[in-house]
Amino acid sequence: MIDLRNLADEPFVMFEREMNPANHDALIGLFSQAGIHPRIVHYTRNWMTTVSMVSEGCGMAIVPGTLCRMRMRMAGVRLVPLAGAAVPARGMLVWNPTFVTPGLERFLESATRTLAGLSPK
Repeated sequence: MIDLRNLADEPFVMFEREMNPANHDALIGLFSQAGIHPRIVHYTRNWMTTVSMVSEGCGMAIVPGTLCRMRMRMAGVRLVPLAGAAVPARGMLVWNPTFVTPGLERFLESATRTLAGLSPK
């Protein structure tokens, strides 16, 4: 694990805000909490470009943990967890309404009940 404060002077490759404002703002908040003004040297429009630029030595990037779970391997890239709290990410479920299965119906009913019981934070 690495503390983000140890990376204060490093160049960063970052996802464009217009592509994913919630992610971008959450990462800027993470930097702010660490007392860092990130030195962003490149903006990208997708995760593979971000990781490719890191592999070419253009900078480092903070990427979703799902890239680690996918066991993504690319020469010149090392995935290291950040110390501290995780940045929340919005999950989305997509489906084709013409192919609704009984399992999907049960899931949607359960998710609807669960979400209705949550209070906003």
